[in-house]
Amino acid sequence: SHSRIEEIPLEILGVAPGFAGPGRDVILARLEGPRAEWIGVAAGMSGSPVTVDGRLLGALAYRIGSFTRDAIAGITPIEQMLRIPREAGTLGSDRPAPVGPRALLEVIAGAPGAGGKMPARGRALFATPLAISGLHPLVEEHLLPELVGIGLGPVMVAGEGRTGGEEERALAGGDPIAVVLVRGDMTVAGTGTVTLVEGDDILAMGHPLVRAGEVEFPMARASILVTVPSEASSFKMARIGETIGVFHQDRPQGLAGRIGDRARLTPVTLELDTPDGAGRVVHHFEIVRTPALIGSLVQLVVANTLLTADAAAVTGTIRISGRVRIEGREPIGFQAGFPGGVNGQPVAMPAARYVSALVTLMQQAALREEAVLAVELSCVLDPRIRLLRVEQVLLDGGAVVSGGTIRATAILRDEETGRRHRQEMEVPLPDLAPGTRLELLIGDAAALARADGVLPPAAGAASDLDSLARFLSRLRPPDRLYARISRPAPGLMLNSEPLPDLPPSVAAVLGTDGSGGGHRPLGLTEVRTRDWSQDAIVRGAIRLMMTVE
Repeated sequence: SHSRIEEIPLEILGVAPGFAGPGRDVILARLEGPRAEWIGVAAGMSGSPVTVDGRLLGALAYRIGSFTRDAIAGITPIEQMLRIPREAGTLGSDRPAPVGPRALLEVIAGAPGAGGKMPARGRALFATPLAISGLHPLVEEHLLPELVGIGLGPVMVAGEGRTGGEEERALAGGDPIAVVLVRGDMTVAGTGTVTLVEGDDILAMGHPLVRAGEVEFPMARASILVTVPSEASSFKMARIGETIGVFHQDRPQGLAGRIGDRARLTPVTLELDTPDGAGRVVHHFEIVRTPALIGSLVQLVVANTLLTADAAAVTGTIRISGRVRIEGREPIGFQAGFPGGVNGQPVAMPAARYVSALVTLMQQAALREEAVLAVELSCVLDPRIRLLRVEQVLLDGGAVVSGGTIRATAILRDEETGRRHRQEMEVPLPDLAPGTRLELLIGDAAALARADGVLPPAAGAASDLDSLARFLSRLRPPDRLYARISRPAPGLMLNSEPLPDLPPSVAAVLGTDGSGGGHRPLGLTEVRTRDWSQDAIVRGAIRLMMTVE
Protein backbone atom coordinates (compact mmCIF):
# COMPACT_ATOMS: atom_id res chain seq x y z
CA SER A 1 0.00 0.00 0.00
CA HIS A 2 1.03 3.62 -0.34
CA SER A 3 -0.01 6.94 1.10
CA ARG A 4 1.98 9.25 -1.10
CA ILE A 5 -0.08 12.20 -2.29
CA GLU A 6 0.40 12.74 -6.01
CA GLU A 7 -0.06 16.06 -7.74
CA ILE A 8 -1.76 16.05 -11.14
CA PRO A 9 -1.76 19.23 -13.23
CA LEU A 10 -5.03 20.39 -14.72
CA GLU A 11 -6.49 23.10 -16.92
CA ILE A 12 -9.60 24.98 -15.80
CA LEU A 13 -12.09 24.94 -18.66
CA GLY A 14 -14.92 26.99 -17.20
CA VAL A 15 -18.03 26.76 -15.08
CA ALA A 16 -21.11 24.59 -15.73
CA PRO A 17 -24.01 26.52 -14.11
CA GLY A 18 -26.43 24.34 -12.18
CA PHE A 19 -24.61 21.14 -13.17
CA ALA A 20 -25.14 19.53 -9.75
CA GLY A 21 -28.57 21.07 -9.13
CA PRO A 22 -30.22 24.50 -8.90
CA GLY A 23 -27.69 27.02 -7.65
CA ARG A 24 -24.93 24.40 -7.54
CA ASP A 25 -22.39 25.22 -10.20
CA VAL A 26 -19.52 22.89 -11.01
CA ILE A 27 -16.09 23.94 -12.26
CA LEU A 28 -14.92 21.92 -15.26
CA ALA A 29 -11.28 20.94 -15.66
CA ARG A 30 -9.07 18.77 -17.86
CA LEU A 31 -6.53 16.62 -16.04
CA GLU A 32 -3.15 16.55 -17.74
CA GLY A 33 0.09 14.62 -17.71
CA PRO A 34 1.03 10.92 -18.04
CA ARG A 35 -0.86 9.89 -14.90
CA ALA A 36 -4.10 11.45 -16.11
CA GLU A 37 -3.66 9.87 -19.54
CA TRP A 38 -3.28 6.44 -17.91
CA ILE A 39 -6.04 6.42 -15.24
CA GLY A 40 -8.24 9.39 -16.16
CA VAL A 41 -10.60 10.44 -13.36
CA ALA A 42 -10.66 7.44 -11.04
CA ALA A 43 -13.41 6.54 -8.60
CA GLY A 44 -11.93 7.17 -5.18
CA MET A 45 -10.34 10.46 -6.19
CA SER A 46 -13.53 12.24 -5.12
CA GLY A 47 -12.67 14.92 -2.59
CA SER A 48 -9.13 15.48 -3.85
CA PRO A 49 -8.32 19.15 -3.14
CA VAL A 50 -7.82 21.32 -6.22
CA THR A 51 -5.58 24.35 -5.70
CA VAL A 52 -4.79 27.28 -7.97
CA ASP A 53 -1.82 29.48 -7.03
CA GLY A 54 -1.87 28.01 -3.53
CA ARG A 55 -5.55 28.76 -3.01
CA LEU A 56 -8.04 25.93 -2.41
CA LEU A 57 -10.50 26.04 -5.30
CA GLY A 58 -12.62 23.02 -4.42
CA ALA A 59 -12.83 19.22 -4.50
CA LEU A 60 -12.58 16.90 -7.46
CA ALA A 61 -16.02 15.30 -7.46
CA TYR A 62 -17.28 14.17 -10.87
CA ARG A 63 -16.05 12.18 -13.82
CA ILE A 64 -17.54 13.64 -16.99
CA GLY A 65 -18.31 10.87 -19.45
CA SER A 66 -16.83 7.42 -20.10
CA PHE A 67 -14.45 6.27 -22.83
CA THR A 68 -13.53 9.93 -23.41
CA ARG A 69 -10.26 11.01 -25.03
CA ASP A 70 -9.54 13.55 -22.29
CA ALA A 71 -9.86 13.19 -18.52
CA ILE A 72 -12.60 15.77 -17.88
CA ALA A 73 -13.57 16.31 -14.26
CA GLY A 74 -16.09 18.34 -12.30
CA ILE A 75 -14.98 20.30 -9.23
CA THR A 76 -17.29 21.20 -6.35
CA PRO A 77 -16.36 24.77 -5.30
CA ILE A 78 -15.03 24.97 -1.75
CA GLU A 79 -17.53 27.74 -0.98
CA GLN A 80 -20.32 25.20 -1.39
CA MET A 81 -18.61 22.63 0.82
CA LEU A 82 -18.01 25.17 3.58
CA ARG A 83 -21.79 25.64 3.82
CA ILE A 84 -22.22 22.05 5.03
CA PRO A 85 -23.23 22.08 8.72
CA ARG A 86 -20.39 20.82 10.89
CA GLU A 87 -22.37 19.83 13.97
CA ALA A 88 -24.11 16.51 14.51
CA GLY A 89 -27.84 16.49 13.77
CA THR A 90 -30.75 14.09 14.12
CA LEU A 91 -30.79 11.08 11.82
CA GLY A 92 -33.47 11.20 9.12
CA SER A 93 -36.14 9.43 11.17
CA ASP A 94 -38.98 11.51 9.76
CA ARG A 95 -38.36 10.32 6.21
CA PRO A 96 -40.40 7.43 4.81
CA ALA A 97 -38.78 4.03 5.18
CA PRO A 98 -37.34 2.80 1.85
CA VAL A 99 -39.32 -0.45 2.17
CA GLY A 100 -42.98 -0.48 3.19
CA PRO A 101 -44.31 -2.68 6.01
CA ARG A 102 -46.32 -4.81 3.56
CA ALA A 103 -43.02 -6.22 2.33
CA LEU A 104 -42.97 -8.49 5.39
CA LEU A 105 -46.24 -10.21 4.47
CA GLU A 106 -45.28 -10.36 0.79
CA VAL A 107 -42.01 -12.11 1.56
CA ILE A 108 -43.63 -14.49 4.04
CA ALA A 109 -46.25 -15.42 1.43
CA GLY A 110 -43.57 -16.09 -1.19
CA ALA A 111 -44.92 -13.59 -3.70
CA PRO A 112 -42.80 -13.23 -6.89
CA GLY A 113 -40.23 -10.54 -6.33
CA ALA A 114 -41.48 -10.33 -2.76
CA GLY A 115 -40.15 -7.42 -0.79
CA GLY A 116 -38.91 -5.68 -3.89
CA LYS A 117 -35.51 -4.14 -4.30
CA MET A 118 -34.24 -1.28 -2.26
CA PRO A 119 -35.04 1.75 -4.41
CA ALA A 120 -32.40 3.51 -6.44
CA ARG A 121 -32.28 7.25 -5.94
CA GLY A 122 -31.63 8.44 -9.43
CA ARG A 123 -28.70 7.96 -11.78
CA ALA A 124 -25.50 8.91 -10.02
CA LEU A 125 -22.93 11.19 -11.67
CA PHE A 126 -20.33 9.87 -9.24
CA ALA A 127 -19.30 6.51 -7.84
CA THR A 128 -17.83 5.82 -4.42
CA PRO A 129 -15.69 2.65 -4.48
CA LEU A 130 -16.84 0.06 -1.93
CA ALA A 131 -14.46 -2.13 0.01
CA ILE A 132 -16.33 -5.34 0.89
CA SER A 133 -14.75 -8.35 2.56
CA GLY A 134 -15.66 -11.93 1.66
CA LEU A 135 -18.33 -11.24 -0.95
CA HIS A 136 -20.22 -14.26 -2.33
CA PRO A 137 -20.68 -14.27 -6.15
CA LEU A 138 -24.47 -14.70 -5.87
CA VAL A 139 -24.68 -11.65 -3.62
CA GLU A 140 -22.69 -9.67 -6.14
CA GLU A 141 -25.07 -10.81 -8.88
CA HIS A 142 -28.35 -10.19 -7.06
CA LEU A 143 -27.78 -7.32 -4.66
CA LEU A 144 -24.89 -5.11 -5.74
CA PRO A 145 -26.76 -3.47 -8.65
CA GLU A 146 -28.99 -1.86 -6.01
CA LEU A 147 -26.00 -0.29 -4.27
CA VAL A 148 -24.53 0.85 -7.59
CA GLY A 149 -27.90 2.45 -8.36
CA ILE A 150 -27.53 4.81 -5.40
CA GLY A 151 -23.94 5.76 -6.24
CA LEU A 152 -21.95 3.06 -4.43
CA GLY A 153 -19.48 1.03 -6.48
CA PRO A 154 -17.41 -0.36 -8.11
CA VAL A 155 -16.81 -3.08 -5.56
CA MET A 156 -13.38 -4.23 -4.49
CA VAL A 157 -12.42 -7.03 -2.14
CA ALA A 158 -10.66 -5.60 0.86
CA GLY A 159 -10.64 -5.82 4.61
CA GLU A 160 -9.70 -3.95 7.70
CA GLY A 161 -6.14 -3.66 8.94
CA ARG A 162 -3.36 -1.24 9.69
CA THR A 163 -2.73 1.31 6.99
CA GLY A 164 1.03 1.15 6.83
CA GLY A 165 2.18 2.82 10.05
CA GLU A 166 0.42 6.11 9.29
CA GLU A 167 -1.94 5.98 12.29
CA GLU A 168 -0.15 8.71 14.24
CA ARG A 169 0.22 11.16 11.36
CA ALA A 170 -2.28 14.02 11.33
CA LEU A 171 -4.87 13.78 8.61
CA ALA A 172 -4.43 16.25 5.73
CA GLY A 173 -6.09 17.27 2.50
CA GLY A 174 -5.40 14.70 -0.20
CA ASP A 175 -5.29 11.74 2.22
CA PRO A 176 -7.52 8.75 1.49
CA ILE A 177 -10.47 8.40 3.85
CA ALA A 178 -13.09 5.68 4.43
CA VAL A 179 -16.77 5.89 5.30
CA VAL A 180 -17.54 2.72 7.25
CA LEU A 181 -21.04 1.31 6.71
CA VAL A 182 -20.63 -2.18 8.18
CA ARG A 183 -17.95 -3.50 10.51
CA GLY A 184 -17.34 -6.67 12.48
CA ASP A 185 -17.30 -10.05 10.76
CA MET A 186 -17.87 -8.26 7.45
CA THR A 187 -16.54 -4.92 6.28
CA VAL A 188 -18.38 -2.57 3.95
CA ALA A 189 -16.84 0.88 3.47
CA GLY A 190 -16.84 3.61 0.86
CA THR A 191 -13.55 5.29 0.07
CA GLY A 192 -12.69 8.80 -1.09
CA THR A 193 -10.35 11.66 -0.35
CA VAL A 194 -10.05 14.36 2.31
CA THR A 195 -10.59 17.87 0.94
CA LEU A 196 -9.98 20.08 3.96
CA VAL A 197 -8.97 19.68 7.60
CA GLU A 198 -9.70 22.50 10.05
CA GLY A 199 -8.78 21.42 13.58
CA ASP A 200 -10.88 18.31 14.16
CA ASP A 201 -13.38 19.16 11.39
CA ILE A 202 -13.15 17.27 8.10
CA LEU A 203 -14.61 17.95 4.66
CA ALA A 204 -14.41 15.18 2.06
CA MET A 205 -15.72 13.70 -1.19
CA GLY A 206 -17.17 16.83 -2.83
CA HIS A 207 -20.38 14.88 -3.51
CA PRO A 208 -22.83 12.94 -1.34
CA LEU A 209 -22.55 9.29 -0.46
CA VAL A 210 -26.32 8.63 -0.66
CA ARG A 211 -27.77 12.10 0.15
CA ALA A 212 -28.90 10.93 3.59
CA GLY A 213 -28.58 14.30 5.33
CA GLU A 214 -27.75 13.92 9.02
CA VAL A 215 -25.85 10.66 9.48
CA GLU A 216 -23.59 8.79 11.86
CA PHE A 217 -21.00 7.13 9.60
CA PRO A 218 -17.75 5.99 11.25
CA MET A 219 -14.74 7.76 9.70
CA ALA A 220 -11.67 5.58 9.20
CA ARG A 221 -8.20 5.95 7.79
CA ALA A 222 -7.51 4.22 4.50
CA SER A 223 -4.51 3.44 2.35
CA ILE A 224 -4.53 2.92 -1.38
CA LEU A 225 -3.44 -0.55 -2.46
CA VAL A 226 -3.55 0.14 -6.19
CA THR A 227 -5.32 2.28 -8.76
CA VAL A 228 -6.92 0.03 -11.35
CA PRO A 229 -6.88 1.69 -14.79
CA SER A 230 -9.87 1.19 -17.05
CA GLU A 231 -11.06 2.89 -20.20
CA ALA A 232 -14.60 2.74 -18.83
CA SER A 233 -13.92 3.82 -15.26
CA SER A 234 -10.69 3.56 -13.29
CA PHE A 235 -10.98 3.07 -9.54
CA LYS A 236 -8.86 2.87 -6.42
CA MET A 237 -8.62 -0.20 -4.20
CA ALA A 238 -8.07 0.62 -0.55
CA ARG A 239 -7.39 -1.02 2.79
CA ILE A 240 -9.56 0.22 5.65
CA GLY A 241 -7.67 1.30 8.77
CA GLU A 242 -8.53 2.44 12.27
CA THR A 243 -11.69 4.40 13.06
CA ILE A 244 -10.80 7.99 13.95
CA GLY A 245 -14.09 9.89 14.00
CA VAL A 246 -17.59 10.29 12.61
CA PHE A 247 -19.09 11.80 9.47
CA HIS A 248 -22.19 13.66 10.67
CA GLN A 249 -23.39 15.14 7.37
CA ASP A 250 -24.00 13.52 3.96
CA ARG A 251 -24.94 16.49 1.80
CA PRO A 252 -25.05 17.20 -1.95
CA GLN A 253 -21.79 19.18 -1.63
CA GLY A 254 -19.91 16.44 0.22
CA LEU A 255 -19.40 14.87 3.63
CA ALA A 256 -18.55 16.68 6.86
CA GLY A 257 -17.35 15.08 10.07
CA ARG A 258 -15.27 15.38 13.18
CA ILE A 259 -12.21 13.52 14.37
CA GLY A 260 -12.57 11.99 17.83
CA ASP A 261 -16.34 11.51 17.80
CA ARG A 262 -17.83 8.02 18.18
CA ALA A 263 -20.68 6.64 16.10
CA ARG A 264 -23.64 4.73 17.49
CA LEU A 265 -24.35 1.74 15.26
CA THR A 266 -26.99 -1.00 15.20
CA PRO A 267 -25.53 -4.30 16.46
CA VAL A 268 -26.69 -7.40 14.58
CA THR A 269 -25.93 -10.91 15.87
CA LEU A 270 -26.48 -13.80 13.46
CA GLU A 271 -26.37 -17.37 14.78
CA LEU A 272 -26.18 -20.10 12.15
CA ASP A 273 -27.06 -23.79 12.44
CA THR A 274 -25.84 -25.55 9.28
CA PRO A 275 -26.40 -29.14 8.14
CA ASP A 276 -22.65 -29.95 8.04
CA GLY A 277 -22.60 -30.84 11.73
CA ALA A 278 -20.22 -28.03 12.64
CA GLY A 279 -22.58 -26.79 15.32
CA ARG A 280 -23.78 -23.25 15.82
CA VAL A 281 -21.61 -20.39 14.61
CA VAL A 282 -22.22 -16.83 15.78
CA HIS A 283 -21.37 -13.77 13.67
CA HIS A 284 -21.34 -10.17 14.91
CA PHE A 285 -21.87 -7.02 12.87
CA GLU A 286 -22.41 -3.33 13.45
CA ILE A 287 -24.39 -1.43 10.80
CA VAL A 288 -25.03 2.29 10.34
CA ARG A 289 -28.47 3.34 11.56
CA THR A 290 -29.39 5.57 8.60
CA PRO A 291 -32.85 4.45 7.34
CA ALA A 292 -31.88 5.13 3.72
CA LEU A 293 -29.07 2.57 3.94
CA ILE A 294 -29.68 0.08 6.74
CA GLY A 295 -32.13 -2.03 4.70
CA SER A 296 -29.71 -2.56 1.82
CA LEU A 297 -26.83 -3.24 4.20
CA VAL A 298 -28.76 -5.72 6.37
CA GLN A 299 -29.89 -7.53 3.24
CA LEU A 300 -26.30 -7.65 1.99
CA VAL A 301 -24.91 -8.90 5.31
CA VAL A 302 -27.58 -11.56 5.93
CA ALA A 303 -27.56 -12.93 2.37
CA ASN A 304 -23.77 -13.02 2.25
CA THR A 305 -23.45 -14.75 5.62
CA LEU A 306 -26.05 -17.39 4.71
CA LEU A 307 -24.60 -18.11 1.27
CA THR A 308 -21.02 -18.40 2.46
CA ALA A 309 -22.09 -20.74 5.28
CA ASP A 310 -23.62 -23.62 3.31
CA ALA A 311 -25.07 -24.59 -0.07
CA ALA A 312 -28.42 -25.09 1.65
CA ALA A 313 -28.81 -21.30 1.47
CA VAL A 314 -29.14 -21.65 -2.30
CA THR A 315 -31.63 -24.49 -2.75
CA GLY A 316 -32.63 -25.70 0.73
CA THR A 317 -34.86 -24.25 3.42
CA ILE A 318 -34.10 -21.46 5.88
CA ARG A 319 -35.95 -20.96 9.16
CA ILE A 320 -35.41 -17.62 10.86
CA SER A 321 -36.26 -16.58 14.37
CA GLY A 322 -35.07 -13.60 16.27
CA ARG A 323 -35.58 -10.74 18.66
CA VAL A 324 -35.31 -7.00 18.36
CA ARG A 325 -34.08 -5.48 21.61
CA ILE A 326 -34.95 -1.87 22.35
CA GLU A 327 -33.80 -0.19 25.53
CA GLY A 328 -36.60 0.18 28.06
CA ARG A 329 -38.91 -2.30 26.28
CA GLU A 330 -39.63 -6.00 26.20
CA PRO A 331 -37.84 -7.79 23.33
CA ILE A 332 -39.93 -8.11 20.16
CA GLY A 333 -39.82 -11.63 18.70
CA PHE A 334 -40.40 -12.80 15.14
CA GLN A 335 -40.09 -15.96 13.05
CA ALA A 336 -40.41 -16.90 9.39
CA GLY A 337 -39.54 -19.71 7.01
CA PHE A 338 -38.30 -19.74 3.42
CA PRO A 339 -38.19 -22.86 1.22
CA GLY A 340 -35.95 -23.11 -1.83
CA GLY A 341 -37.06 -23.76 -5.39
CA VAL A 342 -39.35 -20.71 -5.40
CA ASN A 343 -39.06 -17.88 -7.95
CA GLY A 344 -35.78 -19.27 -9.32
CA GLN A 345 -33.56 -17.40 -6.87
CA PRO A 346 -31.32 -18.49 -3.98
CA VAL A 347 -33.47 -18.97 -0.89
CA ALA A 348 -31.10 -16.68 1.03
CA MET A 349 -32.45 -13.71 -0.94
CA PRO A 350 -36.09 -13.68 0.30
CA ALA A 351 -34.83 -14.55 3.79
CA ALA A 352 -32.49 -11.56 3.72
CA ARG A 353 -35.23 -9.31 2.29
CA TYR A 354 -37.52 -10.26 5.15
CA VAL A 355 -34.93 -9.34 7.77
CA SER A 356 -34.07 -6.18 5.81
CA ALA A 357 -37.69 -4.96 5.75
CA LEU A 358 -38.19 -5.77 9.42
CA VAL A 359 -35.02 -4.02 10.60
CA THR A 360 -35.67 -0.98 8.39
CA LEU A 361 -39.11 -0.48 9.92
CA MET A 362 -37.93 -1.02 13.48
CA GLN A 363 -34.93 1.28 13.03
CA GLN A 364 -37.13 4.00 11.55
CA ALA A 365 -39.50 3.80 14.52
CA ALA A 366 -36.66 3.59 17.04
CA LEU A 367 -35.04 6.75 15.68
CA ARG A 368 -38.32 8.64 15.97
CA GLU A 369 -38.42 7.70 19.64
CA GLU A 370 -34.65 8.19 20.11
CA ALA A 371 -34.33 4.54 21.15
CA VAL A 372 -31.33 2.25 20.59
CA LEU A 373 -31.91 -0.93 18.60
CA ALA A 374 -30.15 -4.33 18.69
CA VAL A 375 -31.04 -7.30 16.47
CA GLU A 376 -30.52 -10.98 17.32
CA LEU A 377 -31.06 -13.56 14.56
CA SER A 378 -31.01 -17.33 14.57
CA CYS A 379 -31.04 -19.15 11.21
CA VAL A 380 -31.36 -22.90 10.67
CA LEU A 381 -30.31 -24.15 7.23
CA ASP A 382 -31.80 -27.39 5.90
CA PRO A 383 -30.54 -28.95 2.63
CA ARG A 384 -34.04 -30.18 1.73
CA ILE A 385 -36.82 -28.13 0.13
CA ARG A 386 -39.35 -28.38 2.94
CA LEU A 387 -42.45 -26.91 1.35
CA LEU A 388 -46.05 -28.17 1.49
CA ARG A 389 -48.62 -26.57 -0.78
CA VAL A 390 -52.32 -26.57 0.06
CA GLU A 391 -53.80 -28.32 -2.97
CA GLN A 392 -57.34 -29.38 -2.01
CA VAL A 393 -59.81 -29.41 0.90
CA LEU A 394 -62.44 -32.14 1.25
CA LEU A 395 -65.44 -31.77 3.58
CA ASP A 396 -66.98 -34.86 5.18
CA GLY A 397 -70.39 -33.94 3.73
CA GLY A 398 -72.21 -33.75 7.04
CA ALA A 399 -74.55 -30.93 7.95
CA VAL A 400 -73.16 -27.80 9.60
CA VAL A 401 -75.10 -27.45 12.82
CA SER A 402 -74.91 -25.08 15.78
CA GLY A 403 -72.57 -26.45 18.45
CA GLY A 404 -71.38 -29.22 16.13
CA THR A 405 -68.00 -29.95 14.56
CA ILE A 406 -66.75 -29.24 11.04
CA ARG A 407 -64.63 -32.12 9.75
CA ALA A 408 -62.39 -31.72 6.72
CA THR A 409 -59.29 -33.17 5.09
CA ALA A 410 -56.56 -31.00 3.57
CA ILE A 411 -54.46 -32.42 0.75
CA LEU A 412 -50.89 -31.06 0.95
CA ARG A 413 -48.36 -31.63 -1.84
CA ASP A 414 -44.66 -31.96 -1.01
CA GLU A 415 -42.83 -29.58 -3.36
CA GLU A 416 -39.65 -31.68 -3.36
CA THR A 417 -41.02 -35.22 -3.76
CA GLY A 418 -44.43 -34.55 -5.30
CA ARG A 419 -46.06 -36.78 -2.70
CA ARG A 420 -49.40 -35.83 -1.23
CA HIS A 421 -50.15 -35.80 2.47
CA ARG A 422 -53.54 -35.82 4.17
CA GLN A 423 -54.23 -33.71 7.24
CA GLU A 424 -57.45 -34.59 9.06
CA MET A 425 -59.01 -31.56 10.74
CA GLU A 426 -61.82 -31.01 13.23
CA VAL A 427 -63.02 -27.55 14.20
CA PRO A 428 -65.78 -27.25 16.86
CA LEU A 429 -68.50 -24.66 16.41
CA PRO A 430 -70.11 -22.53 19.14
CA ASP A 431 -73.82 -21.98 19.30
CA LEU A 432 -74.84 -20.07 16.16
CA ALA A 433 -78.20 -19.04 14.80
CA PRO A 434 -79.55 -21.14 11.92
CA GLY A 435 -78.89 -19.49 8.58
CA THR A 436 -75.57 -17.94 9.71
CA ARG A 437 -73.16 -17.80 6.81
CA LEU A 438 -69.65 -19.08 7.58
CA GLU A 439 -66.32 -19.00 5.78
CA LEU A 440 -63.85 -21.84 6.27
CA LEU A 441 -60.27 -20.82 5.50
CA ILE A 442 -57.65 -23.57 5.28
CA GLY A 443 -54.21 -22.14 4.66
CA ASP A 444 -50.84 -20.78 5.70
CA ALA A 445 -49.75 -18.13 8.18
CA ALA A 446 -49.81 -15.33 5.62
CA ALA A 447 -53.41 -16.15 4.60
CA LEU A 448 -54.44 -16.13 8.25
CA ALA A 449 -52.73 -12.76 8.75
CA ARG A 450 -54.71 -11.32 5.86
CA ALA A 451 -57.93 -12.82 7.23
CA ASP A 452 -57.14 -11.27 10.60
CA GLY A 453 -56.67 -7.92 8.91
CA VAL A 454 -53.13 -7.93 10.27
CA LEU A 455 -51.82 -5.37 7.83
CA PRO A 456 -49.39 -2.70 8.97
CA PRO A 457 -49.82 0.93 7.91
CA ALA A 458 -49.63 1.88 4.27
CA ALA A 459 -46.30 1.33 2.53
CA GLY A 460 -43.86 4.11 3.31
CA ALA A 461 -45.75 5.30 6.40
CA ALA A 462 -43.71 5.70 9.55
CA SER A 463 -44.96 3.34 12.28
CA ASP A 464 -44.42 3.61 16.01
CA LEU A 465 -42.76 0.83 17.96
CA ASP A 466 -45.95 -0.21 19.75
CA SER A 467 -47.93 -0.79 16.55
CA LEU A 468 -45.02 -2.65 14.95
CA ALA A 469 -44.69 -4.85 18.04
CA ARG A 470 -48.42 -5.67 17.89
CA PHE A 471 -48.16 -6.43 14.19
CA LEU A 472 -45.23 -8.83 14.64
CA SER A 473 -46.87 -10.53 17.62
CA ARG A 474 -49.88 -11.45 15.44
CA LEU A 475 -47.80 -13.15 12.73
CA ARG A 476 -48.02 -16.91 13.24
CA PRO A 477 -45.42 -19.68 12.73
CA PRO A 478 -44.96 -20.64 9.05
CA ASP A 479 -44.74 -24.43 9.61
CA ARG A 480 -48.36 -24.99 10.59
CA LEU A 481 -51.61 -25.53 8.72
CA TYR A 482 -54.42 -23.28 9.94
CA ALA A 483 -58.19 -23.63 9.86
CA ARG A 484 -60.20 -20.48 10.52
CA ILE A 485 -63.99 -20.25 10.68
CA SER A 486 -65.37 -16.73 10.33
CA ARG A 487 -68.77 -15.12 10.08
CA PRO A 488 -69.87 -11.76 8.59
CA ALA A 489 -69.55 -9.04 11.23
CA PRO A 490 -68.44 -5.62 10.02
CA GLY A 491 -65.75 -3.99 12.13
CA LEU A 492 -62.34 -2.35 11.98
CA MET A 493 -58.71 -3.28 12.37
CA LEU A 494 -57.39 -0.33 14.38
CA ASN A 495 -53.64 -0.08 14.99
CA SER A 496 -53.18 -3.85 14.51
CA GLU A 497 -56.04 -4.68 16.92
CA PRO A 498 -59.33 -6.18 15.60
CA LEU A 499 -62.57 -4.47 16.68
CA PRO A 500 -65.37 -6.76 15.40
CA ASP A 501 -69.15 -6.31 15.60
CA LEU A 502 -69.01 -2.53 15.74
CA PRO A 503 -72.27 -0.58 15.39
CA PRO A 504 -72.25 1.27 12.04
CA SER A 505 -72.10 4.68 13.73
CA VAL A 506 -69.02 3.73 15.80
CA ALA A 507 -67.27 2.18 12.78
CA ALA A 508 -67.93 5.38 10.80
CA VAL A 509 -66.41 7.58 13.52
CA LEU A 510 -63.33 5.39 14.02
CA GLY A 511 -62.87 5.01 10.28
CA THR A 512 -62.51 8.77 9.80
CA ASP A 513 -60.14 9.54 12.66
CA GLY A 514 -57.44 10.89 10.35
CA SER A 515 -54.83 8.43 11.59
CA GLY A 516 -53.37 8.08 8.10
CA GLY A 517 -53.43 4.34 7.53
CA GLY A 518 -53.81 2.98 11.09
CA HIS A 519 -57.20 1.41 10.34
CA ARG A 520 -58.92 -0.72 7.73
CA PRO A 521 -62.40 -2.27 7.46
CA LEU A 522 -63.04 -5.85 8.53
CA GLY A 523 -65.79 -7.84 6.85
CA LEU A 524 -65.44 -11.06 8.86
CA THR A 525 -65.03 -11.92 12.52
CA GLU A 526 -63.25 -15.02 13.84
CA VAL A 527 -65.41 -17.80 15.24
CA ARG A 528 -62.80 -20.53 15.75
CA THR A 529 -59.14 -21.08 14.77
CA ARG A 530 -57.17 -24.29 15.04
CA ASP A 531 -53.74 -25.30 13.74
CA TRP A 532 -51.73 -28.44 13.04
CA SER A 533 -47.93 -28.59 13.14
CA GLN A 534 -46.12 -29.69 9.96
CA ASP A 535 -42.50 -30.65 9.25
CA ALA A 536 -42.29 -28.10 6.41
CA ILE A 537 -43.25 -24.56 5.48
CA VAL A 538 -46.91 -24.36 4.41
CA ARG A 539 -47.96 -22.19 1.47
CA GLY A 540 -51.34 -21.54 -0.10
CA ALA A 541 -54.96 -21.24 1.04
CA ILE A 542 -58.46 -22.40 0.10
CA ARG A 543 -61.75 -20.80 1.20
CA LEU A 544 -65.12 -22.55 1.41
CA MET A 545 -68.53 -21.07 2.24
CA MET A 546 -71.22 -22.84 4.27
CA THR A 547 -74.47 -22.14 6.14
CA VAL A 548 -75.51 -23.23 9.62
CA GLU A 549 -78.63 -25.42 9.43
